[in-house]
Amino acid sequence: MLGLLKSDLYRILNPHRLRGEFIACALALVLIIGGALGFTAFMLSQASTGSGLITSQEAAELASEFNLALVHPSAFLGSILLDGCILNIVTMLGVVVVACADFRDGFAKTLMQGYGRATYFLEKIVFNAIWTALVLIAACLIAIAFSALLGFPLSLDEDPLHLFAWLALTWLGLWTLTLVALAIAVLVRRTGAVNVAIIFIGAGAISGFFDLFAELCRVFSKFKLGASSMYAAAGSFHELLPTNLISKLALGSQVLFEPSTTPGLALPGGFATQALLGFSIVSLLSIAIILTRGPKREY
Repeated sequence: MLGLLKSDLYRILNPHRLRGEFIACALALVLIIGGALGFTAFMLSQASTGSGLITSQEAAELASEFNLALVHPSAFLGSILLDGCILNIVTMLGVVVVACADFRDGFAKTLMQGYGRATYFLEKIVFNAIWTALVLIAACLIAIAFSALLGFPLSLDEDPLHLFAWLALTWLGLWTLTLVALAIAVLVRRTGAVNVAIIFIGAGAISGFFDLFAELCRVFSKFKLGASSMYAAAGSFHELLPTNLISKLALGSQVLFEPSTTPGLALPGGFATQALLGFSIVSLLSIAIILTRGPKREY
């Protein structure tokens, strides 16, 4: 398995072997993170000069929100990296590029014959974990670099254990999404269809659907239509979806100590337990699909 892992890492770390998709992912991170911070800096500067582009109340709200994010590194990084879907999609896309290229070019069949089918897919699961860590580290460094360049006074006043716990849960959430992407690639194996699916999932469309369904059930339950149990089930399911949990991690490490938000399901340990449970359930289901369906397919 180490030989397979070395080969995959060589493909993404060697500048001479980089595929266009990886370069596009890197540029997307730089442009979107830099653009978000640059736009915030511009709006704050306009607010301070009273240019009239935004009202004084809007300026105060923007400054208050951004200054609050600057108090803790996790809140700052979360507001830039997780308050949206770019990191979700970039992380999932990198996994799909490697997997679908292997399937399309017949490289997967050759590797399976040499290493074994189960070993091939086990390596892909490990590679996903490493790829996720690399993307998260790169995104954090890009955000910190732009904040220094633009002169944002980023504070380091945060408990290191809280910051580490937040980073670990963020990594686990993104890794879970890559496992979902790999499971879809194993089942579908069509690059275009897989890319559409990961954009759909990474953008939180499924989470939004279940949120809407849970809200409808809640409304019906008020009229005594017997939908209260469905509301609790749909609400709990929605609150355990990875994209929803990742979006809440955008608030920083402080969210880990807040109560869980799963209706009808009291969880000890608050949101941290909720996030760990949601990520674990989805990742284990995805791994089960990868290891049971993957080796049985014809490549």
